[in-house]
Amino acid sequence: MKKHFSKSLILLALIISIMALMGLSASAKTITSGDFVFETASSGATLKEYKGKASEVVIPSKVETYKVTAIGAEAFWQNKTMTSVEIPSTVTSIGKLAFSECTALTKVVLPSSVKTVSDSAFWYCTNLKKIVIPESVKSIGNDAFKGCDNLTAYVIEGSYGEEYIKALKSVKLGYRYAKDMTLNYTSLTVGLTAERSLKATFSPEEIYSSKVTYKSSDTNIVTVSSSGKVKAVGIGKATITVTSSDNSNLSKTISVTVNPQKVKTLKKTAETADSISLSWSKITNATGYKLYKYNETTKKWVCISTTSKTSYTDKSVLMGDTAKYKVRAYTKLKTKTHYGEYSSVLTVAMAKPGTVTKLTAAAAENYAKLSWKAAENANGYRVYLYDTKTKKFVKKASTTSLEAKITGLKDNTEYKFAVQAYYKVSTDKVAFSDKQVEVVTATRPVSVSGLNYDKNALYFDKVTLSWKALGNVSGYEIHITNTATKQTQTKNVAADKASFTVSSLSSQTKYTFKIRAYTQRESGTVYSYYSSSVSVKTPALPATAQAAFDSFIEALNNTKNYEGNALLSKDVAIRDFSGDKNETILNGIALASTNLYRFTDGKTADGKKATAFIGPENTDSTLGLADINADSVKFKANGSGYEITFTLNPENASADKNALITNPVDWDKIKNTASGFNLVSCNYSGTKVTAKIQDGLISYMEVSMPMEVSFKTGLVTTYSFSQTIVTTTAFVTV
Repeated sequence: MKKHFSKSLILLALIISIMALMGLSASAKTITSGDFVFETASSGATLKEYKGKASEVVIPSKVETYKVTAIGAEAFWQNKTMTSVEIPSTVTSIGKLAFSECTALTKVVLPSSVKTVSDSAFWYCTNLKKIVIPESVKSIGNDAFKGCDNLTAYVIEGSYGEEYIKALKSVKLGYRYAKDMTLNYTSLTVGLTAERSLKATFSPEEIYSSKVTYKSSDTNIVTVSSSGKVKAVGIGKATITVTSSDNSNLSKTISVTVNPQKVKTLKKTAETADSISLSWSKITNATGYKLYKYNETTKKWVCISTTSKTSYTDKSVLMGDTAKYKVRAYTKLKTKTHYGEYSSVLTVAMAKPGTVTKLTAAAAENYAKLSWKAAENANGYRVYLYDTKTKKFVKKASTTSLEAKITGLKDNTEYKFAVQAYYKVSTDKVAFSDKQVEVVTATRPVSVSGLNYDKNALYFDKVTLSWKALGNVSGYEIHITNTATKQTQTKNVAADKASFTVSSLSSQTKYTFKIRAYTQRESGTVYSYYSSSVSVKTPALPATAQAAFDSFIEALNNTKNYEGNALLSKDVAIRDFSGDKNETILNGIALASTNLYRFTDGKTADGKKATAFIGPENTDSTLGLADINADSVKFKANGSGYEITFTLNPENASADKNALITNPVDWDKIKNTASGFNLVSCNYSGTKVTAKIQDGLISYMEVSMPMEVSFKTGLVTTYSFSQTIVTTTAFVTV
């Protein structure tokens, strides 16, 4: 009853205090976070109540934006499950009855932030065996440890806590002497001007010394502040002694080596094809510097320079190399050399020769010419040819120019080339670009030869060309130029052809023809060079019947060289169409002359013109347009020029006169030689002439004489027949 009465008095006093402070907490709000209930104010948050049942409780240091600065009155009152509590370093005060009657609680460590422990804070924590009271505590209330009969309080000698605990009879007094001290450094090696902080850690953890002293053996090399801040001020070696300030008499000594500072900046300042220039920051009190380079073969760093300068040019490199460097400063003191830390590693990837661009290839029959754009950082180029047997590229040329001619190739063959840029310093120092550029080309087929045209097949609108065929090509391309208009066109011809007729030409026009072969490949079409050109003029067509006839007469007289039968051919005979088959009587009706007339430049050997043979034999010709049926004159494009057809005027024509070239049938002679022969009738409808004119010359001519004849042999049978007697005279013009 007494205990509860006292407790009531305490609660009453607490309420009065709270009421007195209500005017200052008008803006307070309550926050629940997990099992904790906080009340906030501008100064921070106060833990008002713990509702949990955990055995190990950790009080948070912050709730929302508020620091937890206090553990309020009765916050853990009569908690029977909590065995330990961790109080954050933000807490400065422990409220009244905060942990009262927490009978399971065994150990409490007050952080060094706590300044006030209020009345009855640990009232009757009967199992509390250890509490650590830091030097920061300046106030402990009445009956703070009332009923804690098993408690030992550990304090700092000379502190307020020591004074408070000494006045209690029920609480044992313990001092916080450490058994061991550990430093965060066992030794230090630093660069000049470097700073470090020493920190002592004591064990056991909850028993520590709050103060230590520091001392340097040589303040010209290293200084140390009362808070343990170490600063390197000179190059050399010194020691620092750390001693606890309580009665534990713990002491530790560490050695400090001060070297030159670390080189902070190592950089490339210049680069050529075979050198790298480096520089680095200057180090105070440094005697000199050692520059190291990584050896990729031995996998070791090698010192390549010891110098007092802050720059160096490495001439043992070549364009395309990757070099790694590091540097450190050193200072000589009497017989001892002190080295600074290595700088960060500098990796320099030297530029390689670039890759050629716009590689092109132009090929002839037996060589290929390659050209390309210059590659960056290159002073030479290698040209390779792909070997289809070994499946490898073979070097064919090295050049400093931007083109190369590769000879000794086969015609009409595909080749693959590659060009690789390089930079050459000397015979032993050559750097190549990473990539070679390839191009595929094909040599040309050989030129077409023998291009000509068929003079006997020259039309006013077309010409037939021929040439010597090539093997292993895809076809031919004929190039046609109208020399008057300069207009051009091309015609493609299949590979198995060696001739072609070009049509749709203009008459009386000069054209130039040339031809080239081509081969189709995956890389494109490859053409041969053009052949020699051939010029041809197409013939003209007469505009009128008179002009056509005059052209015929002129061509007959101007024909340079021809030969032909001027009379009926002996193998042309009149046959018995009535079925008598008495061919003996009828054979020979036509004259059987085999005279072969030859004309050169329009004349026979004895000087006669071709027109002398127009009309009856041995008479001068008076044949003109008036002697023929003008309506029968026809001319058209045909053969090598044009074809004219006309018939002798049947009004004046008879079997006895106006025959052209051929003589008429001599019926009187037949009567005298054929006994019993009696001519009944003979009708002759006129001699028909068909001639082909080319460039003012006759190249072909036909003459026909249609007849209808009736006659008797003996006194009994009458025979009738209709026969066309044809003379064909072929002219070969030159």
